[in-house]
Amino acid sequence: MMKFLANENIPFASIIFLRRNGIDIQSVKEINRGITDIQVMQISAEEKRIILTFDKDYGEIIHRNKEKFTVGIVLFRFIPCNSDETGKMFLKISQEPTIELEKKFTVIERDRLRQKNL
Repeated sequence: MMKFLANENIPFASIIFLRRNGIDIQSVKEINRGITDIQVMQISAEEKRIILTFDKDYGEIIHRNKEKFTVGIVLFRFIPCNSDETGKMFLKISQEPTIELEKKFTVIERDRLRQKNL
């Protein structure tokens, strides 16, 4: 079963929604507010959790430093209409059997999904 780590910018209503729907998700807001992106990636590696974020910096960090210690990253590239929209969209994608999130950099937009291997 996949596990996830929500970056601080993921709305808490989405985190609650995902938990209520059986998703194992921890929140940086609850663990250690204000940590760096590198520290988030280290927690991801230690706990084997895929990062959920709106922060484009993760792609730049991986590209620039060739960091390979992340389990996976899901980058949302849209402005949510409400606080649980991110969770609802992610739940639908995570239940799709043809989509693999581990060891991938996944970009979710309203009308498409893109992936690269990490």
